[in-house]
Amino acid sequence: KVVNFDFGPAVNTQIQPTIGVHCPVTENLYISLQEWSNLGSANNESNPNQALEIANSYTEGELSNWRIPTEEEAKEIRSLYLGEALVNLNALLTEKGGSPVQDYEIDESTARYLCERAYKTFSFANTNISTAGAKVDTYRLRLVHDR
Repeated sequence: KVVNFDFGPAVNTQIQPTIGVHCPVTENLYISLQEWSNLGSANNESNPNQALEIANSYTEGELSNWRIPTEEEAKEIRSLYLGEALVNLNALLTEKGGSPVQDYEIDESTARYLCERAYKTFSFANTNISTAGAKVDTYRLRLVHDR
C-alpha cells in the first residue's frame, strides 16, 4: 500500500507551517508542532479535563479547532511513523520550529500519547493502545487538525 505524505503549510503562507500527514483515515490530517507532557488523562482523578482544555484553546498560526486524535487516527499515525520514519518526521518538526515526537522517555520507559478524547493512550515505540490510568500524570499530547 502506498501512502502519500503532504508536508507543507497548513492553509497558506501566512499561517505557521504545520506537518501534514495524508492518512487513509481522513483526507488530510495535520499534526501540531507543539507537544505537551506530564498530563493526566480523562480518567485522571484530579484533573480529567486537562488535555481537552489544551485542545480546545490551542491555535497554531491562524488555525483553531485542534483536537485529540481518535484511536483509529492514532493507530494510523503510529503505523506511518514507526522506526526510521519517526526520525524523518522529527527532523521536519524540528526544522519547522516544533518539538520532536518521543518514542521513549529519559528513563527509557515508553512515551505514551493521549488519544480517543484522552481516555486511551498509544506509543510510537510499540503497537499497544491502552486505557489511560486514573492516577498517571505523565502522558504526552500531540494534537491533530483536519484540513
